[in-house]
Parts: sequence; structure tokens; C-alpha cells
Amino acid sequence: MILKLFSVMVLIVFIVSNSLSAQTTTPTKQEKSITVGVKGLIATGPWRNRTAGGIGGNIKFEWRVGPRIAWFLQGGYYYIAGTKNVVNNTTYKTFFNDGEMMTGLKYYSKNNIFGLVGISAHSFSFRTSTSQNISGYISEASTTKQAEKFGFIVGGGYLYDFTSALSLEGTGTYNYLGDEGSSLGLTVGLKIKFY
Repeated sequence: MILKLFSVMVLIVFIVSNSLSAQTTTPTKQEKSITVGVKGLIATGPWRNRTAGGIGGNIKFEWRVGPRIAWFLQGGYYYIAGTKNVVNNTTYKTFFNDGEMMTGLKYYSKNNIFGLVGISAHSFSFRTSTSQNISGYISEASTTKQAEKFGFIVGGGYLYDFTSALSLEGTGTYNYLGDEGSSLGLTVGLKIKFY
């Protein structure tokens, strides 16, 4: 189900980006790039009461379909630290793992500042570890549940060119996934361009 929905999302973005690039009058070389990045994130909304922030890595493919417009497809994996609560001599620890896929469009200004908008699909793993001290004996248990979530992203950033083929990219994003899963993120990545 998640793969079908994501395939439809990629197809829609591809059709929109092709129609936008067809409207340009000056033919240009279509730049493509691969960016490898590190992302830190902070939970927003009610979810921030259950998490302490997270970090992970991602890889992004980008295709300039017009002089200022690019289509991107990004995949990433993030570890999100949870909270620790003690109730009646029982300790509860929560951890989250997020497998993310996102796609969308970026618009570049003349001075390498860009804005972006897109959609995302996430596979969350929620893990709760429980330990209880009963008369000096510690009993431990762990439970895990999975959840798929879909959302939208908005953001922007800056591209600093080292050479014509190598750049440093900084991107700030807001990823809305409802009450649980929404986050602000900051990604720093190394971009390798090719034609």
C-alpha cells in the first residue's frame, strides 16, 4: 500500500515538473545531482512531550527540469530519542526510528537560495522498554509497534558552490504529519552534480 501510494506521488510530481519545464523557452543542460546529508530534527506539537530530538542520514537525487526548478527524491533513516518516565517503581523508556521517503519541487533564486515543497511517507517504529524492580529483582520487557504516516513538507535553504560540480547544501524543513511525527529539521549535505 505504501509503495503504491509513493509511486503515485512520484508520478504526479514528475508530470508537474515536466509540464513546467516545457514552458521554458531557452534550452539548458539538465543538471542532475546526488546529495548525501546529515539531518537533525526536533519534534513539534504534542509529540515533543514524548521525544528529545533525533539525528540521522539521508541521500537525495535531484534533477533540474528547468533553469530554476528541480524535482527531488530523498530517502533517509533517523533515530529519535524518547523520554524516560518512572511510575510506581517501574521505568518506561521510549525510542523511535523513522524510515522516510519524500519527493517534491525546489525553486532556486539567482543567488542559490531555494524554497521547496513536497510530500512525504514515513515508516515509524515505536519501541517501549519497561523495567520494574521487585524486591531487588529487575524484570524487563520490550514492545514494538509500526505505523505508516503521510505528510507534507515546506522549507528552504542555501547552496554554496565549491566548484561547478561540488556544493555544500543547507536545508531547513517543516514536516507536518499530524499530532505525532511532525518535526523541524536541519540538513547539511554534500552535493555532487553531473549532466
